Amino acid sequence: MFGKIKFITTQSSSPSQNIRFAMETGIKSKEIQQIGLIQKSHPTLKKYVYRFIKVTHVWLFVVTCLRINNESGIPMLKPRKSLWKIPFENGLVVSFNLEYIPVCAWTIVRVFYQLHFGGNFMNHHVITKKTWDKVLWIAWIFLSFGWLLSCGEENVYFDENTNGITNKALSQPLLFDDFSNGLGKWTETGEGDWNTETLHSTNGYPASGSGSPAAHVDNCYTECTLTSPEIDLRNLDNAKIEFLRFIDYNLDYTDYFRVEVYNGSSWVRIYSWYGGNGDDNTWRAESYNLNSYLGIPNFKVRFVVRASDPYEHVHVDDVIITGEHHTTANPSWRIQALIYTNTDFSFVDSNGIQRRIVGALTAQEQDIAENTVRRFVAEQIPQLSSGMQVPTVDVVRITPAITKLDTYSGCSDGFWLSYENARPEISPEYDSVMTFWKSIGIDQYTGDQINLTCAAGLTPNQGTGQMYSNLQVNYYDTSYFENALKHEWGHGITFYHDALGVAAKPAVDNHAIADYVQCGTNQPYNNTDDLSIPGSNYYPTSGFTHDYYSGEIALASNPSVCLGIGQNAWASGGPYTKNLGDPLYIANPQFESTAGLPPMPTDWTTEQWGNPTYAADSNVFYSGNYSGRISASNSVDGRFVQTVAVNPDTLYRLEGYIRTDNVVIDSPGNVGANLTVVVGGNYMYSRVSLSGTNDWTRVWVDFNSGTQTSIQLEARLGHFSSTCTGTAWFDDISLRPALTP
Repeated sequence: MFGKIKFITTQSSSPSQNIRFAMETGIKSKEIQQIGLIQKSHPTLKKYVYRFIKVTHVWLFVVTCLRINNESGIPMLKPRKSLWKIPFENGLVVSFNLEYIPVCAWTIVRVFYQLHFGGNFMNHHVITKKTWDKVLWIAWIFLSFGWLLSCGEENVYFDENTNGITNKALSQPLLFDDFSNGLGKWTETGEGDWNTETLHSTNGYPASGSGSPAAHVDNCYTECTLTSPEIDLRNLDNAKIEFLRFIDYNLDYTDYFRVEVYNGSSWVRIYSWYGGNGDDNTWRAESYNLNSYLGIPNFKVRFVVRASDPYEHVHVDDVIITGEHHTTANPSWRIQALIYTNTDFSFVDSNGIQRRIVGALTAQEQDIAENTVRRFVAEQIPQLSSGMQVPTVDVVRITPAITKLDTYSGCSDGFWLSYENARPEISPEYDSVMTFWKSIGIDQYTGDQINLTCAAGLTPNQGTGQMYSNLQVNYYDTSYFENALKHEWGHGITFYHDALGVAAKPAVDNHAIADYVQCGTNQPYNNTDDLSIPGSNYYPTSGFTHDYYSGEIALASNPSVCLGIGQNAWASGGPYTKNLGDPLYIANPQFESTAGLPPMPTDWTTEQWGNPTYAADSNVFYSGNYSGRISASNSVDGRFVQTVAVNPDTLYRLEGYIRTDNVVIDSPGNVGANLTVVVGGNYMYSRVSLSGTNDWTRVWVDFNSGTQTSIQLEARLGHFSSTCTGTAWFDDISLRPALTP
């Protein structure tokens, strides 16, 4: 299809008589399709629509012929969204949704109209027949001329809000309801007090709104809920919900209006207004980013109200959920957020007193944690990284209590949830893991309230492995919580990209704000945490955190050398989501080739401390018919070893699958069964190392080959002083280069 024009019209005097019309044209000249979707004949509309079709059909036919006969490759018409509402004579308002129109050509029409008629085409007070005819013929001339000049820019559209060209995708409506046809799309539960009514107030109601009627509820003593149909958020890159809402100022303090969304398994509150908070008797436009819910096939939204008196009016109108398709140049990081709802931890404090601290996140604290991390991932990381990183997040609430914590040296009797203690719930198929917990609880022996930590969050240096941050959820101050997220995740991305060798040296220290300035301008930073101040430490589009997330920061002592996480760093991908090339040659990577009795894998040598037993195991394997097995009843550090040729100064990923049985790590070690790479005497091992008993688990380690032309690969049980007992199997070892644009 080369051309598509959609009309959505509303006659202001009778909004219930909505007229919807769609017309499509093909490559060849055809008879214009009948206006069969007009529900009721409207002479004024029909007059304008036919005139518009006649001109646009001629234009589309002309440019289609030009396209067919032009071998030099005039750009194809590209989709974009442009929605314009134009008031016509006789009270008719027509909204035009024009797609496949060359941007610069249509811009010429807009400019010409403004110069010729003295006003904005999209906001003209009234379009008469005479004016409309002029616009159509001007459009035909300039659009055809513009196409001859190859004005069809690719993947761009004209943004009516910014008056500029923007790289955005076509936004498609997934749900729209102006409630002109009642509540037919929605499911009502509770007292049954939802209905559609004339607006009880127009105070603040936007001119672009659909007007009466709107969804309405009052006199609901318990709870009244209005739930949308299921909406498929799969195969989208962006999604958002927008709606208008009105809350009467008579709302009691015990009454409320809440907006909740269904994440595939449970309802999550995204808005909450109540008596004294949001009930200002004024229409408000709300917009919420739904990127954290992408991939959910049965997404829903619901409006939940308690308004106990007949004069406590709540309205909802013009609900629209839209989705966008576009691609990002850089690999999109996958983030796992684990919310631990309960803590039950016993220890002996520094005074020799036995303690047992029990705490639990309230439902409100759980919602704060989930909503904050979803907003951080969907909105703030893209802003902080200047659009170079658009990640996704999966949130899991874990109800079994935390019983194991590691000590934290930053405070007396301080603890934190370490990566190893959280590992049973961690999936290796994420670039970054964030854990949230309740560090404040009640001592079951003394009744004292105890805080188990003194840090808002902790992020260890995981090298090139999976990033990990642990944050406490003890405060209702969401700004403080947001800042802690930005700071801790900033630690993680700085550690990772520095270890990978793709970020400028030296790595940024996000505790030393005074040491840095904006790169190129030598401007110092506003050292405040107030999110309302542009340029402050954590302001999403400017300031210290933004600049090191975006590679726009420099040391004050060397202001012309940009540091931080720039485009090249983000383009390299995360610990898990990388653009990987074809595998390099590894001899016998699946341990299928064997020799001797008992069979041993060929092409692999062995090295060890202690006395491990090696074999090619035909009973346990991930694929094929064999795996490599290392077992030990006494403490060992044993490994299969192979040397592989590589290119210097290249990013690589070594990965494979490991299975374990009763692997025990000797104290004080912390590395079990793992994959290790040796680069010029430097040993790097997979951060996902296995202890205990585990089924086949994918593990990997990323590294830069530096000046080396060969490296040593090791499938290993133990790691130097971290000796082990037990059995580990290894299979499907691969080595691939990481591709960067």
